[in-house]
Amino acid sequence: MSSGTAAMAYIVEAFIDHTASSGAATQFLRNIFAFGFPIFAPSLYKMLGYGVGDTVLAAIAMCCGIPAPFILWKYGEKLRAKEIKL
Repeated sequence: MSSGTAAMAYIVEAFIDHTASSGAATQFLRNIFAFGFPIFAPSLYKMLGYGVGDTVLAAIAMCCGIPAPFILWKYGEKLRAKEIKL
C-alpha cells in the first residue's frame, strides 16, 4: 500500500459525509502533479542529470511527506471539527 492510498483513506474517513468529494479532491491533486511532472522533468534531468535530479525530487518528497503525519496528528481533530461551508 502506498502512502497516497493511506492518505486518501484518511481523508475519506475524516470527511465521511462527503466521501465522494473528498475522494475526488485527492485524485485531483494527484492528477495535477502527474500533469505537471512531464513539463519540468526533461529540463530538470538535462540540467542536473538523473542521479542529482532524482535526489532533488526525493528531498522534496521527504520535506513534504515526513512532517505530514505529525501535522495531521497535531491539528487533525481541529481540521475535522471545522464545518464545511459551501
